[in-house]
Amino acid sequence: MVEDEQLVRAAEVISGTAATVLEGYAGREDSEGLMFSVAQTLATVAHTGQRDRAGRPYITHLATVASYVTTMEEKCVAWLHDTLEDTALTEGDLRPIFGDRITDAVVAMTHTADVPYLDYVRALKHNRLAKVVKLADLRHNMDPSRQGNFTEDWQIRMKTKYLPAVRILTEDTE
Repeated sequence: MVEDEQLVRAAEVISGTAATVLEGYAGREDSEGLMFSVAQTLATVAHTGQRDRAGRPYITHLATVASYVTTMEEKCVAWLHDTLEDTALTEGDLRPIFGDRITDAVVAMTHTADVPYLDYVRALKHNRLAKVVKLADLRHNMDPSRQGNFTEDWQIRMKTKYLPAVRILTEDTE
């Protein structure tokens, strides 16, 4: 069994090593690829042990959403889009690593219980990165093969959340 102290030390070593590597990449042409790898790794570690509704490792959802988008920034947001909502990571953890554009999009994609879902969708629509990734997230959430079967709960989510959210995000009016 791994002791808590071992995990804390491993996190410190990984954090220090990552910081050193990232500093060396500052301003380099290939730094976007490295940031993608950092986002993927951070999300994978943060979501360790989590499962989706069908019982699959949660990171399969993140990987699929990332596969639906195009740019490295979009892919970083896709990997990180549920970290603030579903893990111990905070905005303060992400901003120094990923900067304002990516972190602002992740924050915009974070739904809190005090905001009605469709109001949250209307608000995130104004952040281009968040909007692109949310549409990819909805695409995967609406995929019947992800659900295992057509449960009543899934059908309700389709009618009350997913389809209205897609309409909001794709309508031309601001």
